[in-house]
Amino acid sequence: MEELKSKASDLADHVGGLLDTYYQLALVNVTKKSSTVATLAITLLFIGVFSVCVLVFIGVGLVVWLSTMMSMTAACFIVAAFYMVLIVALWLLRRKLILPAVRELLVRKIYG
Repeated sequence: MEELKSKASDLADHVGGLLDTYYQLALVNVTKKSSTVATLAITLLFIGVFSVCVLVFIGVGLVVWLSTMMSMTAACFIVAAFYMVLIVALWLLRRKLILPAVRELLVRKIYG
């Protein structure tokens, strides 16, 4: 009877150790996935900031170039109208183009 109690105690210790190992493995997996998503977010933030800088310089260059053919005010309004059309187009297409692409990227980073 004493041997059975000893084996049951050993089994309980092993099960506890196994559960602790599974918990630690799950914690490592969650940490790995969250760090991947955080890295993706930081990368997209930097790409977004640099893209805005590029668009600003392209816009200024376009205004300067157009101002050689017309007044500076008209050139500024034309470039602003172009950017407004671009913003409206992106806003209208966000559910069909942008959100699925971002969702797919996140799913690939998390589960891939």
